[in-house]
Amino acid sequence: MSRSYENISNMRDQIIQDLSPLSPIIFTVLETANSVVPECIDIFRTRCTDQENIPKRVYNNLYPSLMRAIVQVLLHSHNLKTQALLDTEGKIEDVLDWECKILSNNGLAGMYSEYNYRILKALDGKLPPPGKSGFKRNFFCQSHLMQRKFRLFPEQDSEVQKANVIYLWDIGREGITLALSCPKWGNVSKAESYFTEPIQHPVLSYRSEMTPEDIVKEIKLDYINPELNIIPEDEGKDDLRK
Repeated sequence: MSRSYENISNMRDQIIQDLSPLSPIIFTVLETANSVVPECIDIFRTRCTDQENIPKRVYNNLYPSLMRAIVQVLLHSHNLKTQALLDTEGKIEDVLDWECKILSNNGLAGMYSEYNYRILKALDGKLPPPGKSGFKRNFFCQSHLMQRKFRLFPEQDSEVQKANVIYLWDIGREGITLALSCPKWGNVSKAESYFTEPIQHPVLSYRSEMTPEDIVKEIKLDYINPELNIIPEDEGKDDLRK
C-alpha cells in the first residue's frame, strides 16, 4: 500500500508502529554515546600539547561531532548502517569516512523498514531547519512523495513510498530525550512537521511477559523457609550500634 502525500498526518500511528523496533535502539545508543563522550574529550585534552590555546568553540563542536561518531559505531554493532551528512555539499558520505571529514552537527542518515530516517540534534527543543541545502530541503518537504503524486500513472509504480522521518535528540535535566518527527517542509530558518511524538525511555516501555504469579511459581517462593530470613531482634540492634 502506497502512502500518498496528503495522508501523512493520518499515518501517524502506523509510522510510529512501523519504527517501534528501531526507536528503543536509537534511544539506548544515544544514552550510551552521551556517557562515553566526556571520557573521549578527556583523552582529546591529554593529547593536545597546547591546551591553553584551544578555542572554546572547538570543545563546543567536538561534543556533537563525537556524539555522531559514537552513535554510528554503536548502531553499526546492531547491524544498522548509517551515513554522515555534510551540509556544505548536501551529500551523504560513507560511514567509514567520517574521521576524514570536517565534522559538523548535521546528524546521520539511515534506512529502516523502507523508511529513510535522520538522527539530528534538536535546535532549542524543536526541529532544526534544513538551511540552504537543497538535498535537506527535499528530505524535509517529502519531495519523493510529491513527485509520485504528479506522476502520470502512479498506481503502476510498485515501489512502496513511505514518509521521511527524523529522530530528534536533545539533552534535558534527566539526560537524553528523544522524539520521532515527520517533517512537512523547511527553508533556511524555519521548519514544520506533520507530527513530533516523544519517545518513551526503553526501560519505562518494557513489559515483562511473565506475571508476578508466574514469577512466584517459577522461583518456588512457597518453598522458601521464612525462618532463614529472620534476624533475631537483639542481633539486629547490635548491628545498628556498630
